[in-house]
Amino acid sequence: MKDRGPYFTVHELLIMAALAALGGVSGSAVSWIGGIVHSVTGLPGGLQFMAGIHVLWLVLAAGLIRKAGSATMTGLLKGAVELLSASRHGPIVFLLSALAGLCVDIVWLLTGRRNRLAAYMLAGGLGAASNLLVFKFVFALPAHRVVNVGLAALTAVAFASGALLAGLLAWSLLNALARAGVVGPREPARAPPLGRRIWAAAGMIGAVVLLIGTAIFFSGARRTPEIDKDTPVPPTTSGDHTANPRMAP
Repeated sequence: MKDRGPYFTVHELLIMAALAALGGVSGSAVSWIGGIVHSVTGLPGGLQFMAGIHVLWLVLAAGLIRKAGSATMTGLLKGAVELLSASRHGPIVFLLSALAGLCVDIVWLLTGRRNRLAAYMLAGGLGAASNLLVFKFVFALPAHRVVNVGLAALTAVAFASGALLAGLLAWSLLNALARAGVVGPREPARAPPLGRRIWAAAGMIGAVVLLIGTAIFFSGARRTPEIDKDTPVPPTTSGDHTANPRMAP
């Protein structure tokens, strides 16, 4: 049997590490600037119009390496760099980066790894908008109309930012590098069979659900207060003591 070798070559791993380092440092800077803007102006959402900067490096990894999983791997490395760069989001930055990478890889699979501008813009937009999904479920935002409308508006802003700053910019950079001879020609990659792409995308979507569910579980466990059984229950104000078994005669 012919030995196929490792899935990612050393050269590809170095490319992912370099992109993750650039993305991690720039992402931490954008996050802190967004926090400052929110503190000064009080505007919610921070710098969602700059959300595409976080995903640019993941789209570049997918376009340069052209293998399924390259964006997710770069996202995990980027999350580690952001955490070590004192990101204000803390450990949840792993979930943010991994989910963005998974969204890029899912689009990359479903489009058959075609070198099309629409595929790059869709991957960048979904990757950038995924951070709002994390904040909605992990931090248990109230299901209020005002909150939902504001969240939808911020999601639209993040999607547009990802489509332009991640998708369009990555497309332009990759084609400029190809014309300069720095990277190979942007020839269409051989797409795997449709059935394999669907199963791979379904597996990645399952990984997304698992990531979000795990984060919700641990965040809910952290917020659940411990009830002391020895603490007396205050009496009711309605005068009906039967509702409180400790105050019943």
